[in-house]
Amino acid sequence: MSRPSKQEFADLMNRFLGQEIMNEQKLDHILKNAKMAFEKEGLNGVFSYMRRITGAPVSDEKLNEILQGLLQKEPDQVWHRLNEQAKDTNRGKKVGKNVRNKHSKGFRF
Repeated sequence: MSRPSKQEFADLMNRFLGQEIMNEQKLDHILKNAKMAFEKEGLNGVFSYMRRITGAPVSDEKLNEILQGLLQKEPDQVWHRLNEQAKDTNRGKKVGKNVRNKHSKGFRF
């Protein structure tokens, strides 16, 4: 499998969250800001940025644990697993609802 495009990843996020909130331009913006956060503060800066825009109450330790788990897998395995989880519409709707409840305007860029 080839590397997914930004649009494919944005579509996956939309399926996972159960609503159309992400597009290529927003994803570019997120990636640009995440890169700047990494350059200033390393991985913890990226984690802090992601928590800020999603409102997810997740510790740096937990995010690092998730990241390490993903890095141990082949990219095709990660992409397949994310797609499978996105197909579970109840899970996606629950996550999307939690994000909407935290921030009525959704992601804060």
